[in-house]
Amino acid sequence: MTKLQQWISVLLVFVATWLALLFDKFPFKISPGTREVVWACYSVAVIGYGVATFNDCKKAAEELRVEIEDAKEDLLRKGLKLS
Repeated sequence: MTKLQQWISVLLVFVATWLALLFDKFPFKISPGTREVVWACYSVAVIGYGVATFNDCKKAAEELRVEIEDAKEDLLRKGLKLS
């Protein structure tokens, strides 16, 4: 499945759910407070999953450190005083 197909699938589910809520097509009623609690739990779960599966990029971090040092040296050569 390509990334475009994934985005279209998610968008389709979102739009279908939104339209069903908009036109009151769900056979059951959920209180607004319950919706907020469910949405908060979902948000925390998505953020937690993203944090748990975040990759460490040690090579990129080292490259960034080298670039920062190069930039500092360049600024010092140009007369900027760093504290």
